[in-house]
Amino acid sequence: MKKNLFIPKLCSISLTFILAQGVSYAMPGMHGSSSGVATEHPRVSNSLGGKINSTGSEMEITYSADGKTAIFVSTREGSIQSPGDTYSFDIWMSHQADGEWQEPIHLGPGIYPKVGPNINTSTGEEHCPIIASDSLIYFSYHQPGVTQDSDIWKVEKKDGVWQKPESLGLKINSPQRDHMHWTGLSKDGKSLIITSTRTDLGSRGGHDEWISHQNTEGEWQEPLNLGDAVNTGGEDMCWTFTPDGKKFTGSWGPHSTYDMDLRWVNKDDVPLLKDFEPIGPPPNLLINSKAKTDKPLQP
Repeated sequence: MKKNLFIPKLCSISLTFILAQGVSYAMPGMHGSSSGVATEHPRVSNSLGGKINSTGSEMEITYSADGKTAIFVSTREGSIQSPGDTYSFDIWMSHQADGEWQEPIHLGPGIYPKVGPNINTSTGEEHCPIIASDSLIYFSYHQPGVTQDSDIWKVEKKDGVWQKPESLGLKINSPQRDHMHWTGLSKDGKSLIITSTRTDLGSRGGHDEWISHQNTEGEWQEPLNLGDAVNTGGEDMCWTFTPDGKKFTGSWGPHSTYDMDLRWVNKDDVPLLKDFEPIGPPPNLLINSKAKTDKPLQP
């Protein structure tokens, strides 16, 4: 196994940056511009609307602790083109004012270097890990010959030393694509929300949202499909929770495309989520659950 196996892409950045919007044009994936495959529209969830959804693709949304700042990936105009890739995903940020999401800011060229990093590149940026504590991280990993496709792994720190990463196992990881988003872990650490293209266990088709639970021995069990309140025959991807834990938000698009918009549904309208209490956004994720005081994540 390669020594650099654990290299998850962190997209957790400070939400208090004062940013200057840069201008860089790209060729985003446009709704209806790819295969034209039709599928049913979500029946329960609602469009996030406002200025966040565009004619490009939007997905992978994450919120600040107060719920008034959102970071997400998009192929909207202004994203940096990824050579050889139809979808040029970049990371964007939007603030809420008077209950409305404002025009998103591109987190790339044009950011004043003293207050924020330039985190967008031509290779595309997408997934975030789940930092469960200062000694446990879950992450999505894809490596030919090591993983089946994209699988979910964990890495733990024991006696002050980070151990070799481990797969969560064949019950939670299918031969298809499996990954997760960073508020998808329950506060007790025993339930995990998964995005998967697995074709068994009641799949609706394409990417669906699932939930897996640990048994009494701490082993992850086969996931349960979250059902029709979230999943369709299209692509239902990378859903996460608002900071208050009351809404479940994520992306939907036609089958076999990434032409997505962001949507939301009340958590209590998803039967399998009624008793799910999400771990919450940073800085809560950086607290050692065994410590009595806040403790920053140590390398």
